[in-house]
Amino acid sequence: MIAKVARIYRERGGAIVFTGMGDDGANSCNMLHHRGGQVWVQTADSCAIDSMPVSVAKKGFVHFSAAPAELARQFVKLHKQGVRPPQP
Repeated sequence: MIAKVARIYRERGGAIVFTGMGDDGANSCNMLHHRGGQVWVQTADSCAIDSMPVSVAKKGFVHFSAAPAELARQFVKLHKQGVRPPQP
């Protein structure tokens, strides 16, 4: 799904990676990141299972990281302002 977002929306796309197992999302996050999209992840200490967000973070594709409540607040804030997160 993230790869499809990257192909279609490019720099207007984004993904938030929450708790989960494996690392299959990391490669798609690479594609999204290199096409100018935003990749946000849940912090490892707030995850039940942190392997998915940690695998994305290890590859260096993360633009913002926080616990779920803060991810939601930041998303709503940016949406209300109509502002796109700054590019790295």
